Amino acid sequence: MSYANLFIACLVLFISPKGSANPEGIPSAPEQPHGLKETTFHLTQEEQTYLQKKKQIRLCVDPHWLPMEGINDAGEFEGFVADYIALLQAKTGLNIELYPTRTWADSLKAARNRDCDILSSPITPARKEFMLFTLNSRLTI
Repeated sequence: MSYANLFIACLVLFISPKGSANPEGIPSAPEQPHGLKETTFHLTQEEQTYLQKKKQIRLCVDPHWLPMEGINDAGEFEGFVADYIALLQAKTGLNIELYPTRTWADSLKAARNRDCDILSSPITPARKEFMLFTLNSRLTI
């Protein structure tokens, strides 16, 4: 599996929810008693094999972008993105580990050097030079 497929399979996963379609034609999931939507998730055999061999996915983040994401004084990942990654791990069983950096520039450098496998990042022309992005970033957990 290529780095592109890993990125697609791990970062911008399209999780197909159960339920009826909403007005946009996108399936919506039934509400659960705890307020979360029930979802299903499917990987191809090739993706499953690759992830079993990979064992760990290294994630770089912006350590100073709270409330979106950050690394606290104890070195722990926190913020909305951290919560989202925790849900993603719970739903998929993926082993996503924080690759700690001190600055956003350090995270971008680590991504360029392939020290981290995935990076929470909006698309920019400069980032397209060293990163791969999916066209569909809609994700429901």
